[in-house]
Amino acid sequence: MNTMADVISLDRFRTAQRRGKPQPGTTIAFTGGKGGVGKSFVSANASVWMAKNELRTLTVDGDFSMADLNLLFGLAPERSVLDVLRGMPVENVLERAHGVDLLPGLNGNSMLANLDPAQAASIYVEIETLRDAYEATVIDAPTGLSDVGIEMCALASHVVLVLSPEPTSLADAYACLKALTARVGLDRAFVVVNRVDSASDAHDAFTRLEALVSRFLGVELCELPYIPADARAATACALGSPVLLQYPDAPSSRALVSMLTAVSSMAPSTFTHDAFVIPGPEDFTRPEAMEDVR
Repeated sequence: MNTMADVISLDRFRTAQRRGKPQPGTTIAFTGGKGGVGKSFVSANASVWMAKNELRTLTVDGDFSMADLNLLFGLAPERSVLDVLRGMPVENVLERAHGVDLLPGLNGNSMLANLDPAQAASIYVEIETLRDAYEATVIDAPTGLSDVGIEMCALASHVVLVLSPEPTSLADAYACLKALTARVGLDRAFVVVNRVDSASDAHDAFTRLEALVSRFLGVELCELPYIPADARAATACALGSPVLLQYPDAPSSRALVSMLTAVSSMAPSTFTHDAFVIPGPEDFTRPEAMEDVR
């Protein structure tokens, strides 16, 4: 069992926000209850929006073994977070694209899909150290209820849940919020409905989720401007370019700017747990913890 020795306080990521512009120190984690809702699409465009606001931006593909950001940024990285586990300096793994530094994952790697706590925590330590050099961090957290997904969200100042209006997406989003509440004491989160036909449909999806959450979880949900269904968003993804850069006047681009401006102006997410506890350095020296990555 890992010794829980190193405490990373979240206080310094609870920075006050200046309306309409992200403050240096902002870390936004995008999560969701299920795949296919456009979470990585939103993460990629949030990253370039931060960079366009003249913030030095780090983006972490937290879905280590299902790395969609590589494709969305038009990259084919030669290195990944797996190399970090093998001892490569994390700075040597970063890929530069569209003004953003990306820490990439590696699609289809079974070891990254099944990290033990010490291996996962060693990556968190690297991210924590790395982001000290950046003014903004975007985390594309894995969907679902995995430990990595929840712990990635615990590193953030703002937790944004991306969902679609389908009933299965709402049910999975509720399950995700339930896990975040139980594990890290999430008290306040943001919700954006993606690929929806109208404002009324988006608001209906939000109110259905909010009704369940307020009744059973007691988490405060903040409704963000929705992102409409937009063919140009799909075209930009196919081209390996964020829609904000490829089609800046597209409906989805305008909506993304409104959504990101809104979340940056709001008070951060809150956690009843004041600190995120991870294993200490002594845990990473255990041979059995790291032998699978060699």
